[in-house]
Amino acid sequence: MGLVYHQEPGKKEERGNLPQAVLSPKSEPVLRYLMQVASQPWTGLAGFLDALLEIALQETASDTGWVVVDARSVQDVPALSIKSMDGGPVASASDLLRYWRAAKKAEADNAARNDGLKNAPLGVSTAPPRAIDGGSSLSAPLLEGKKVVGLLHVESRRPSRYPEQKRDEIERLAGAAVPALHRVLLKEQMRKAGADVDLIGVSPKFLDLERQIRLVASYDWGPVLITGERGSGKELTAWALHCWSSRHGSAFVPVLPSAFAEGLVADELFGHERHAFTGAAQERLGKFKAADGGTIFFDEVADMPHSVQSGLLRIIERGELPRIGRDVQTKVNVRIVSATNCNLQELIAQGKFRQDLYDRLRVFEIHVPPLRERRDDIPLLIDHFIRKHCKTMQRHIRSENTSLCSTCSEFTCVNCVAAPVYSVLSQLDWPGNVRELKSLVLRLLAHTPDETIEPHHLPAEIHAQRQKPGGANTDLTLDGAIRSHIERVLEAANHNQSEAARLLGTPLSTLRSKMKKLGLKVREA
Repeated sequence: MGLVYHQEPGKKEERGNLPQAVLSPKSEPVLRYLMQVASQPWTGLAGFLDALLEIALQETASDTGWVVVDARSVQDVPALSIKSMDGGPVASASDLLRYWRAAKKAEADNAARNDGLKNAPLGVSTAPPRAIDGGSSLSAPLLEGKKVVGLLHVESRRPSRYPEQKRDEIERLAGAAVPALHRVLLKEQMRKAGADVDLIGVSPKFLDLERQIRLVASYDWGPVLITGERGSGKELTAWALHCWSSRHGSAFVPVLPSAFAEGLVADELFGHERHAFTGAAQERLGKFKAADGGTIFFDEVADMPHSVQSGLLRIIERGELPRIGRDVQTKVNVRIVSATNCNLQELIAQGKFRQDLYDRLRVFEIHVPPLRERRDDIPLLIDHFIRKHCKTMQRHIRSENTSLCSTCSEFTCVNCVAAPVYSVLSQLDWPGNVRELKSLVLRLLAHTPDETIEPHHLPAEIHAQRQKPGGANTDLTLDGAIRSHIERVLEAANHNQSEAARLLGTPLSTLRSKMKKLGLKVREA
């Protein structure tokens, strides 16, 4: 069974105010665009499929079409519907279902013959359902490796065949749709689980992290060790592991070992029986019992007292809780996910962490990349934090009909933050990673309640770090060099653009055009 998204003419799902400049893959790589759409808080499965098919119809100059995805991991969605762009004829739901089943059977047959699956959906005996008689059609499978997870189909009233370029375009769209589809589904699971974290990123390192999460989540029995610098997103990774696994319907219990007094950690984790000791008037279940069937997450596991580590070993090996006051061990079924920004090997050498526990905690290991290794995500994170906190920070430039800043759309904040700010912040190393960036954005929002954030609003230490001679943060691109030169000339001319143009030996109109292109604010004379 699959799901084909249908939208009646004139009834588009609200996906936010998407700027026309980024609606086309010609101005943005299609994967980047689809991942940005998938990351938005308002984008559900239907909205994402709508965006995917809208691009397919635009880029192939088609009249109608449909998209079907595997619904086995999709909950609470209609079984079948159909999408028409212009209200014209569409294929019947029964035809679509028949074709989908034939495609899945071809996939299974090809897998048994080890022939590969690249053309399985297109080579089935049942032809793709057609809505337009006498026209032409084009289809592409949505592939995850060799597994068919969906089909994308478009049609045109023109009888001539689609050119090869259009065939390449729809295949490119279908390939980019799979990771974006995964993000939409994972985001929905995280929302249902109550996770107050967001998946924001389009860089290769972040996409690779998502692939690792999906792989490890499919084996939901083994302990996982998440490594990474402070503030890099280790808790987000743990939440994603839980929500993407078969345990998503049970509890996710975060634990910070350093938050408890050393003598109480065992009681907090394992619980106790009633009257097990003086003052134990009631039974205490403990964190592990609360997480039974789900996931327990140890944030900074290196801080766990040595005396508790042996009890944790017993749970990993036998699934038994060493509860105080109980002779018969209590069984639990919990996946243990741990995170650390420390070098556990060094702690083992110092006798502060058990080697045998370390070996058992890292059946699977995931490394979260630092922010400096995924600089492409910094502008997206800045915009995300601004949109999320604009209302709570009480900015005074909001419009009457929205909680967002009147200078921001729901998709981007191009007018809320001056372009050079993105450039400056993308050059920094961010030792505190995403957490540090978020704190800076909140501080900037508080200090600029009614104006666009400009480079001069940035703290002095930011400029000092950027201007280190020969440092890694210097912008060595041609545009960066031109921008820096124009900034210096403007400063020398006391920001008089006519004088700056004279010093540069260029017409004023050329200077203003260059400033606009580089994101430098153009001040009218």
